[in-house]
Amino acid sequence: MSALLDSVATENAWNSGLSPTAPETAITEATRPLTDAEWKHTIDGRYITWEAPGPQEAGIQFDAFAAQKDNGLLPTWTIWGGHAVHQPAWALQLSPNTPATLVQYIAFEMAEGQGTRLVQAAADGPALHTAQAPESMAASLPAAYRPGRSR
Repeated sequence: MSALLDSVATENAWNSGLSPTAPETAITEATRPLTDAEWKHTIDGRYITWEAPGPQEAGIQFDAFAAQKDNGLLPTWTIWGGHAVHQPAWALQLSPNTPATLVQYIAFEMAEGQGTRLVQAAADGPALHTAQAPESMAASLPAAYRPGRSR
């Protein structure tokens, strides 16, 4: 998530989506970090999928059909982690207007191992799914926003 937010915050993040005249080039550039990291690449009908090697369960899927529809409701890119693309633990779905540079930035972070976060089991119950704020940050928050406080 931080990779997405960092990339969106840059000036050039939203310069253009996939080029309709050269989508293959844009897709290749967007997914180059995955290819360089030897992620498994498969083509199944309209989908091109890159999956992480080894025990890491994560991937990026490109939907060629959705990419042809500028105003369509189908996601062109699905970035996922855990299980499989159709049953992910988490997923980001991006439109055809998403810049290839944004996808490339997220792909780089995932290929470098930043896309997977292990969920630690809590000592007294189910797994924790949220990160706790560092003490210095928590202390600077107003009391109403501190963890464990009611509003």
